[in-house]
Amino acid sequence: MSPRRFSLIPWSDKMRRVPTADDQWPEWMAPDDVVRGVKAHYLEAIGWLHDSAVRSWSYQWEVAARFLSGDRLKQHRDLLLELRAQGEPQVIGILRAGHIVDVRHFSWDGERCLVIDRQTQRRMATYHPATRERVHTQDLGSGIAVCAMVYHLEDRRWKIDAFIQDLPSGWSQRHMAIRIQEYPTLPNARWRDA
Repeated sequence: MSPRRFSLIPWSDKMRRVPTADDQWPEWMAPDDVVRGVKAHYLEAIGWLHDSAVRSWSYQWEVAARFLSGDRLKQHRDLLLELRAQGEPQVIGILRAGHIVDVRHFSWDGERCLVIDRQTQRRMATYHPATRERVHTQDLGSGIAVCAMVYHLEDRRWKIDAFIQDLPSGWSQRHMAIRIQEYPTLPNARWRDA
C-alpha cells in the first residue's frame, strides 16, 4: 500500500519512516502524542480486562467493544458464551503484572500498530466467584507479550485487535539480539521449520 493513498486517520500525513537494519520491511512511526495515546488506551484495556473478570456476564459483553476489536473481541465474546453455557465457574483467574509498554510497527497510514508489553512480577490470582475472595496466587515471573492495536475513528480510541504472541525469554537482552530476528510477517516457508 502506498503512503499517498487517502486515509481518514488524523495523523496519517505525519507518519515517518524509521530506519531499520533490514529495509525489506519498512517500519513507520506515528507522532509522540499518538504513541502516548496507544500506550494509555492499551493500559486502560488491560485494566478493564482485570477488573471486569469478576463482573457480570452482561457487563463484560456490553463494554468489551470499548476496549477490544477484531479477533480479540471475538475471542472474548466466544469465551463469555462458553462460560455462560457452562454455568458459573468454580474459580476466576486474573493475571496481574507491571507493564512497560513499547509501541512499534505502525501501518503506513497510522491506523494499526504493535504493542510490546514487558510484563514484570506477573502473578496469577485465583478468586472464588461468589465471594470474590482470593484463594491462591502463583508467581509467573516476567514475560513479554505482543498485541496488535487498531484505531477506531468512530470511538476515537485505540483497541486491542489481536494477541500476536509471547516472545521468548531473552528477547530484550542485547547479547541475545543477534540470535533473534524480528519480522512483521512470516518469512518464506522454505526458511521456517516444517
